[in-house]
Amino acid sequence: MRDAVPRAARLLFLPTIALLVIAVFASGELAPAVRVYALVVCAVGLGLAVAGLRRAFPRASRPPRAPASRGRRPEPPRSLAQLENEAAMGIADALDLHFRLRPHLRAIAAGLLEGRRGIDLDREPEAARQLLGDEAWQLLRADRPEPRDRHARGFTPETLERVVGSLERL
Repeated sequence: MRDAVPRAARLLFLPTIALLVIAVFASGELAPAVRVYALVVCAVGLGLAVAGLRRAFPRASRPPRAPASRGRRPEPPRSLAQLENEAAMGIADALDLHFRLRPHLRAIAAGLLEGRRGIDLDREPEAARQLLGDEAWQLLRADRPEPRDRHARGFTPETLERVVGSLERL
């Protein structure tokens, strides 16, 4: 703080000399020169205030980052990794499709239908069916029966992609 006044004097020395020269040699142009000088004084004051605040409140130090491993894919968030795992299991097994992946897809569909269209997935099944399409509706409907063959193959990746596409279009 003690060095602020001498620093301001050093920064304002040349603008002050310029203002004095204009006042002596071009007195008719003094009004614009005073305005510019006032802007310079404000800028110097603001700069000194910011510098003082930076000294008073230094940045918090950040912990060093761990070196990134080359060629490795960054770890996805846990929920995304879990959803990817359930999608893979839903493709492989009909029981996993019904009891693991389907509840997540139903929650997503219910949220999108309610939030974007004002339609309740369970209370307005016909409107939901029209928006979702038959293929997605067959998976997401509330009264979908359990698979007869629990170890049968679930949806194909293409079918699952179409279902997700219908959710994206909502």
